Amino acid sequence: MKFKIEKNPKAELLQKPTAKNYADHLTLKSEINSKIEEIKAALPDACRPFAKRVGAWIWIEKPLGFDFSAKDQGKLRKLGFHFNPKRNAWQNPCGIETKKSYSDPRKKYGVLDLFKGTKTSYTELVEESKPDLGESSAPF
Repeated sequence: MKFKIEKNPKAELLQKPTAKNYADHLTLKSEINSKIEEIKAALPDACRPFAKRVGAWIWIEKPLGFDFSAKDQGKLRKLGFHFNPKRNAWQNPCGIETKKSYSDPRKKYGVLDLFKGTKTSYTELVEESKPDLGESSAPF
C-alpha cells in the first residue's frame, strides 16, 4: 500500500511565490519573522549561543557532551521545540511543518546565527568541522 505524502501549502508558498500569491507570501514571511522574534525574546540564556536559523526553522545545535538543564529543556518544549537526535539539535518549525528530509537542510538554506546575524554556507560549516592535518610527508 502506497501512502501519499501531501505537500504543505505554506512551505510551497514560502519557496515558490508567484505574482498571483505574492501578497500571501509576504504575509507568511511576516508571520514567520514575528514568531522568530517571539522565540528570540523568550529563549533561555544558556541556549542563545547555539541558536541558528535554517530556512524558516530555528535550530539550537547542542554541542557534543553538553546537555541543557531540565529547566531549559522545559522552556524549549514550551516554546514549541522538539529534539532531533539525528541532527543533535532542538528544532522549532516556526509554523512551517515539512516532510522528513534525508539530506541536510543546512546545505540548501545555509545557517544564520540568530543573535549575531552572520550567515554561514554549508561548505564553510564542513570546512570548519574538518581537522587540520598539516603538511603530509607521504610521497603521493
